[in-house]
Amino acid sequence: MPGPVAKPLAERRALMAARLAPAVLDLLGSGLRYRDLSVEQIANAAGMARSTFYAHFDDKSHLLALLARDVVDEVVAAGTDWTDLRGDATEADMRAAFAAILDTYRRHRVMMEALTEESSHDRRVRSEFERMYTLARQLIAEHVAEGQVRGTVDPWIDAEPTVAWLVAMLDRGLYLHARRGELTDERSVSALAAVVWRTLYAGAPRRAPARN
Repeated sequence: MPGPVAKPLAERRALMAARLAPAVLDLLGSGLRYRDLSVEQIANAAGMARSTFYAHFDDKSHLLALLARDVVDEVVAAGTDWTDLRGDATEADMRAAFAAILDTYRRHRVMMEALTEESSHDRRVRSEFERMYTLARQLIAEHVAEGQVRGTVDPWIDAEPTVAWLVAMLDRGLYLHARRGELTDERSVSALAAVVWRTLYAGAPRRAPARN
């Protein structure tokens, strides 16, 4: 009788990353930065031998890139709360959408901080960070292009650089506000919605002119 079929390496790594995730989050939540953690600290916190860690990951950056993958997907998916809004959406609708986006980022704050900080000097982590940036830019660019055709986005804005500036603003702004604990503050949400509203929608022919 044949023995059990071994799981593919990628699946084994994903399972091991999920096992290590609570330990990593606890260490980061205690105020430590990912760059200051050692493999030994991570393994010990998870009740795992270093040899087991290295059987699955090249180093701690390899682990972080895998841990960040699902988080990046969830944060980008949260952006559809904004980009899927109907053409008759108001600024109040925009505030509700951004409140949901910011809440998603807040829930993953420590992982997003680690991803942002480590992306500056590690190739694997930078690749995951750039994937997030690219996905967000594509999502917003498609929303703007479609809106300009339908008359729900200001047709006079220069779409490409405008989207680039918005994504850069959101990236850095989310990071800084998360560190200050201000992401779900009502004033911050309203201010962000107002900036995006005035940039993209206030001059659109089919947008409701009234503020709610």
